[in-house]
Amino acid sequence: MTILYFIDITEQLKTEKKYIDGNQCVGIITVDNYEEIMQRIPNDDRPQIIAELEKNLYDWASEIKGLMIKTERNTYICVFEHRYLSEIQENKFEILDKIKEFC
Repeated sequence: MTILYFIDITEQLKTEKKYIDGNQCVGIITVDNYEEIMQRIPNDDRPQIIAELEKNLYDWASEIKGLMIKTERNTYICVFEHRYLSEIQENKFEILDKIKEFC
């Protein structure tokens, strides 16, 4: 005689996914050659370029419902939920292309 037991683990898997997706990720963004870029730009244009750079970074963080914090002149920290990590990777870090356009 064979007895089969079926256990529904759907709720367990949903809870596990929700837990994993809710974990926090921290990304450190460093603008390479920041000093060189700033030296090539005329003094009058620097504030505008810096503002545009920061606007793009903060908008990008907002899209992934993240928090962007400027720590140094060329370094930012972004905190976001794990659920957005695969999206960021699939888009091949599109923020890099946006920043390259105006720098």
